[in-house]
Amino acid sequence: MDFEVQVVESSFVTPSEPAPRKGLWLSSLDLWLANQGHTPTIYLYSSNDVAATADFFDVARLKEAMARALVAFYPLAGRLGINNDDGRMEISCNGEGHSLLSLRLMISLPMTSRNSSRRQN
Repeated sequence: MDFEVQVVESSFVTPSEPAPRKGLWLSSLDLWLANQGHTPTIYLYSSNDVAATADFFDVARLKEAMARALVAFYPLAGRLGINNDDGRMEISCNGEGHSLLSLRLMISLPMTSRNSSRRQN
């Protein structure tokens, strides 16, 4: 399977408004959940017309929405660290934001039958 990856944009998104700057300590449940890992998800959309999908996704709109969301969910714009006073893990709510990477992946996936997921008797 041949494919080509093209970096469309690499940027950093910070909250669109000032957020509280403080430390939030992590509970035992937070620490336990953090050690459970995460499940990455990739969504693929097929198209026969590459030219029609050139403007399929507006990265500027996503950046704007993400910046607004980081105001309400300000801990997500912070960094994980250690509290100097008691040594506990905490989120340093500093408004530094997060990176955003937009890629275009040109790939041909084998076509599958619509019935392939159905049981064959």
